[in-house]
Amino acid sequence: MIPTLYRSHDPFAAITREFDRWFGQESEPVTYPVDVTETKEEVVLEAELPGFTRDQIEVTSEGNTLRISAERSAKKAEGDEKATAHLRERRSLKVSRSFRFPNYVDTSKINAHLEHGVLTLRIAKRDEVKPRKIEVN
Repeated sequence: MIPTLYRSHDPFAAITREFDRWFGQESEPVTYPVDVTETKEEVVLEAELPGFTRDQIEVTSEGNTLRISAERSAKKAEGDEKATAHLRERRSLKVSRSFRFPNYVDTSKINAHLEHGVLTLRIAKRDEVKPRKIEVN
């Protein structure tokens, strides 16, 4: 699912978007789709961040809160500095989301991997909550 940048039925929405674009503002926050799944061993978070490189993405954790931020600058026209742009939809973009996890995940054990625009975070569960087999004597 591609996030909708502007959700409005206002007949003047297009004009408002243009003014916002000219002055570097967003009418609504831009977000990105995320899937969170859980196995016996870990919690897996997959976030779609197309067009962002590894150095443009920042993942931070504080307690049980995980924050994923990404920021990129608009690309300048290649070639002549005096080139006229006829259409510029690829603009500077900054997105950020926070996720609060239950106490049974260990946010100090996170493996992050970016491939084909999908950031995958594998967050280990604490050992005391993982299933274990108890031998009967």
